[in-house]
Amino acid sequence: MGSKNVINGITVTGINFGVRREVLAKVAEPEELEHFIKTKNALYAHRAKRNNWWYGDGKTNTLNHDFRSLQKKISKYEDDLKGYRKAWRCIWTDSMKEGLYTVNRRLSPWALKSAVGKYGFGYSRIEIKPGDIFLFIGRDKKGDVEFLHQASNKIIKLPRGSGISDSFCEWEENTNENI
Repeated sequence: MGSKNVINGITVTGINFGVRREVLAKVAEPEELEHFIKTKNALYAHRAKRNNWWYGDGKTNTLNHDFRSLQKKISKYEDDLKGYRKAWRCIWTDSMKEGLYTVNRRLSPWALKSAVGKYGFGYSRIEIKPGDIFLFIGRDKKGDVEFLHQASNKIIKLPRGSGISDSFCEWEENTNENI
């Protein structure tokens, strides 16, 4: 795959995207990565200004227009970054197809959902360990991915674009690269 510090020709050293870089390499466009990095750097700069205001001279002031304006800018940047993460995870879950999948980290029992009725879901209450095997079953009308968990023999749902979706990767026999 090459260096983990270069994704689609963009140097990403020191940037935490909140999505695994292996996933980003498959779903993110170079322009999106550049915009994300630019936005994240602007967010850091505005957070530093807010912290200086809050912990510096401004603390003696009451909340004023400058602080509120700064906080609105910070919220705008954070919302923009959340949107990119959600879009990348949706593209990733939409790209899942028939086959076996595994996870590369431990997942809490409440992280995955179990099918309830036609469209509903509840907590699966299954503890997932790195290397657990899942069989892709299909998708429901909402776009959630349905898997059969091999160890528990239960059907679980991975909500479309969920924050844990980038933990799932195609299983490759006799390799530990994905774990």
